[in-house]
Amino acid sequence: MNMDKSTIDEILSNIPGSMRAKHGVLIPGKDGSLVHLQDMITAKESEGLTSDEIFFCAFCSKKEILRLREIKGGHDYLLRLRANAVVDCPRAVRVMRSRKSDLATV
Repeated sequence: MNMDKSTIDEILSNIPGSMRAKHGVLIPGKDGSLVHLQDMITAKESEGLTSDEIFFCAFCSKKEILRLREIKGGHDYLLRLRANAVVDCPRAVRVMRSRKSDLATV
């Protein structure tokens, strides 16, 4: 999910004007805008997910995203409330992404 150094280096070498950011890469647009690419999802990781569900990949595992489809208990309901609240708030997404990556390194 998170971009490794080789992926970042490949993007920097292939896209003129792209710049390394603290997390990911900044890619310039034609109109002066910037795209901040932080995560990349492989086709395997997104297999079976809808385009709407892919937005949850930044802070939920695939197993959790699949649980969001069908609520079977209180834990699933609370997961859905959390996911829907976080996905619409960029700051919350950054915090949850950070927590998810911190857990992956433990």
